[in-house]
Amino acid sequence: MTTNFSAARAPMNEHRLARVAQVGLRLALGTAFLSAVAGRFGLWGRWGGNWSQFVDYAGQVNWFLPPSLVPASAIASTVLEIGFGFLLVSGWKVKQAAYAANCISHLGTGSVCKCGTAGL
Repeated sequence: MTTNFSAARAPMNEHRLARVAQVGLRLALGTAFLSAVAGRFGLWGRWGGNWSQFVDYAGQVNWFLPPSLVPASAIASTVLEIGFGFLLVSGWKVKQAAYAANCISHLGTGSVCKCGTAGL
């Protein structure tokens, strides 16, 4: 007796495949934000950084800010990344969090490219 296993499985339709991709990308982006913040706080040990290194890097990337505002920008970016990470991982307000995360990512990328610290 032979069994046709392909007939027993339902094919993955485009809608389900798109949903799986959305969830996977949402979780990947959210955990990337949270992982970056964990590195700033030294949770990755020798593989991560620390807060003072991050503030120094934020000063290089945000070259246009007065030095007195660099720590505030580091705190603001950390708070935003924690918020976006939790929103994306939890699945709450995903569309708004994804748009905002896109904006902050493009701002950071633009600053890195402008100041030439991408190779650090």
